[in-house]
Amino acid sequence: MGYPRSHLVDPDGGIYHVCSRWVRRAFLCGRDGATGFDFDHRRQWLEDRILALAQLFAVKLYGYAVMSNHYHVVLEVEPKAVSKWFDEEIADRWLQLFPQKTSHENAVELTQSHKLMLLKDEYKLQIVREHLGSLSWFMRCPNEPLARIANKNIHDQARRREADQDIHQHKARQIRTSMSKQVRTSMNHLFSDKIYHRSRMLL
Repeated sequence: MGYPRSHLVDPDGGIYHVCSRWVRRAFLCGRDGATGFDFDHRRQWLEDRILALAQLFAVKLYGYAVMSNHYHVVLEVEPKAVSKWFDEEIADRWLQLFPQKTSHENAVELTQSHKLMLLKDEYKLQIVREHLGSLSWFMRCPNEPLARIANKNIHDQARRREADQDIHQHKARQIRTSMSKQVRTSMNHLFSDKIYHRSRMLL
């Protein structure tokens, strides 16, 4: 039986070995033998994400390993270190974790506006400070976007399979239509030949 992470993680910090596993027999990285799809491109994304998060959270990353359907992280959580960070540094780190969409024409202005709003809200700033020293939030930040990427891949694969099925069904209908035309044509020829021979016999 599993235990809640709050019962396992010391609020004062510590060194932990965390494993995050894929579900539904899905592949995190590598080639899926059942479907033939290759997800090896996710490996580099996940490695880059883990290294980037280690620079933003109050953690020391000692090692990681990305496998076919799960990954391991060994790190030390230092929640007390967050209390030494200035408010502006907290806001900057948080907005790097959850930035504005770069496609927005006013992304820079919106980021600055959100930073000022966060700095004025002491209660929210304290919550953000706690999040940056949390093991759960560290693991959440790679898992959530990776799940969205995987769900999009699954949706795209389903659409490709549906498109392939439609193509196969269309080809099958064309073949059946062509065969039925050939059968009708041959039957018409056979029926005409029978009438011709019968008419000659009557003469």
